[in-house]
Amino acid sequence: MRFFAESAAGFGLPPPESPDTLLKSPAYPVFGISWHDATAFACWRSKRDRIAWTLPHEEEWEKAARGVDARVYPCGNDYDGTYSHTNVSVPGGMNPLPVGSFPVDESPYGVRDMAGGVATWILNSPDIHYLDWSCLRGGAWSLSSSNARSAWNPAIHPSHTDRIIGLRLAARPWTDPA
Repeated sequence: MRFFAESAAGFGLPPPESPDTLLKSPAYPVFGISWHDATAFACWRSKRDRIAWTLPHEEEWEKAARGVDARVYPCGNDYDGTYSHTNVSVPGGMNPLPVGSFPVDESPYGVRDMAGGVATWILNSPDIHYLDWSCLRGGAWSLSSSNARSAWNPAIHPSHTDRIIGLRLAARPWTDPA
């Protein structure tokens, strides 16, 4: 299951005849992709934008989420279902929502949607071989508040896809290839 389209021109939303209406709006996060898909997208976008895009490193994600005060959740030390998009946030159903639907879900560094929305692949994983396993970070719309903690990082096979898994990119200094 892949929730984006890839063509010779690059990556994009699925064609309009796609049955899933959630995928027809760029307001929604990219989800349903594997770690391999996410890194391929980062490489493609780097070439297109001439900016070195990559998945965030484990340490970068953790620092962005915890800040200098080592908070439990990116938006503070106490969880409230109205702060981020998890399985207790929207009465009556669990579905993806547009990016930024929970403005309180903001880290000390201004990074949004880290405790909810979609869990994101990270580039490297602590204590596991990155070719065999990768890790996710961040909460997701169908997961509990315990998964929204800044420290949550389950090991997942890099070819796994799911509607709760997406990507976040980090920029690096660009070096023109010789």
